[in-house]
Amino acid sequence: MAPLVLIIDDDASIRRISGEILAEEGYQIAYATNVSEGIAQLHKLKPDLILCDVMMPDGNGYDVLDALQHLDQPMTPFILMSAEAIFPEDIRKGMRSGADDYLVKPFRLQDLLESVRVRLNRQQQFQNLLSVFKATPGLPPFLHGSEQDLMELLTVAPPPFLVALRLDNHERFQRIFGRDGAQLLYHSVFQRLRTLPTLKAVDFYASDQASQIYLCPHTLSALPEAELNHAIQVAFEEPFPYQRYQLHLHSSLGWVYQETPLLPELWLERANLALYQSRLQGGSTSTVFQPQMESKLHESLHWEAELQLALNEKRFELHYQPQFELKTGRIVAVEALLRMRHPEFGMIPPSDFIPVAEESGLIVPIGTWVLNEACHMLSRLHELGHHDLRMAVNVSLLQFLTPDFAQIVAQTIIQSGIPAEQLELELTESLLIDNFRQMQTLLTQLKDTGLTLAVDDFGTGYSSLYYLHQLPFDTLKIDQAFIRPLQKIKPNTCAIPRAIVEMAHAMGMTALAEGIENEEQMQILDALGCDFGQGYYISRPLPEPLLFELLRVQLT
Repeated sequence: MAPLVLIIDDDASIRRISGEILAEEGYQIAYATNVSEGIAQLHKLKPDLILCDVMMPDGNGYDVLDALQHLDQPMTPFILMSAEAIFPEDIRKGMRSGADDYLVKPFRLQDLLESVRVRLNRQQQFQNLLSVFKATPGLPPFLHGSEQDLMELLTVAPPPFLVALRLDNHERFQRIFGRDGAQLLYHSVFQRLRTLPTLKAVDFYASDQASQIYLCPHTLSALPEAELNHAIQVAFEEPFPYQRYQLHLHSSLGWVYQETPLLPELWLERANLALYQSRLQGGSTSTVFQPQMESKLHESLHWEAELQLALNEKRFELHYQPQFELKTGRIVAVEALLRMRHPEFGMIPPSDFIPVAEESGLIVPIGTWVLNEACHMLSRLHELGHHDLRMAVNVSLLQFLTPDFAQIVAQTIIQSGIPAEQLELELTESLLIDNFRQMQTLLTQLKDTGLTLAVDDFGTGYSSLYYLHQLPFDTLKIDQAFIRPLQKIKPNTCAIPRAIVEMAHAMGMTALAEGIENEEQMQILDALGCDFGQGYYISRPLPEPLLFELLRVQLT
């Protein structure tokens, strides 16, 4: 049967011309006019190849890619089409997401045919290889044993150590290549590892889900940890040929030593916990199990339960730090800062619970609560006569990437009855690096509600200034690391704040300095032309009653 090509594009002429050319070559053709229709066709037709426009009225091609990766099948060849110039970050994002090629509209018909033909041929080669692999009895056939075999060994002849190895970004590979395809990738890794002289004395066992490999010495003479780590590092230096790719892979390791007799389950639990710690550190590293890891994990689970309880029982509260105009000292805004009151330990600083909230995903419902509470607080302040006051709210990455975040913000603004322009969302600079196009789309949706946007902690991240000027921000917040050293007798300390202020103004934004702690810093920043500031010199974060009192004094 001829391959089925799905063309997703809101441009009728592109659909028609591409479809006619491909049909003449013998391909079956299906069409979709937008993202929603395209995703529906994915599930219904399961096409052999997809041609997809990047920008459409109801979303973009990356939304279709994301939906495609969640189908329970190896990745379908995917070609993106764009009417705009393609930037390097677009290509990197597309390839990271699983796209195979980019075509710039209007494209040559020969380029279209060649791209489709090459991608379908490569996909067929992969399917042939996968069929041979799956025909071998007892997946995964490429290791010395299964997890059950390893459990039996740990029972009768415990080794001196056990190592758990997992590819970094494993979940992404499984989304792109499917579960069997990911196993085939682990096969490539194993084939290279088994050729290393250092690892001749090591047996390899597959986890039940084949998502990682256990390394176990088959003699009692322990291989030095540094030697094994180095051998694996060398094995991953060269790329792994896989389908059409040259994959530069990285792995994380978790070690556990036999210091006391252990049950087989504990061997695996501790190796996996050490591996988890390696992945928390960003991957590409090796971690040896330490007893405190178990206690830290239990502590993390404890605090996760405490956060859920705090959310349910309304133990969270907001404090508010004023932001003031440097020239006049007038308070123009307040920043909402989260606090948690524990019935036993009192007020818990955010540094103790925010990391747990981020890791557990609870930061999303907590962030929604903060947004709602802050907006209703601003409504109350307006009722008290502070009509020009603005409210600043921090947004986490997980919260920002929630699919309906823009709608939640818009609904909160309406429900609280505040003017949209008096709500400011603060996003850290690091959010701007990856997924630039997605960020641009989401920020534009937020700006459409009428609110303002600020870049928090500016100057300490890695964002490209080229990207920054394309995003709809209103304020740059200068990180306090550049404010703390400011002194009149040391003019060089002013260089970075001055550059940020001038850059902000040149791009039509205001500049706000964080962490102002004395009069000298405020004078220097005022002389540099900085617009606003916040810090302990003016006010610490205040609970609601003290904020009311401070603002009442200013009002009178």
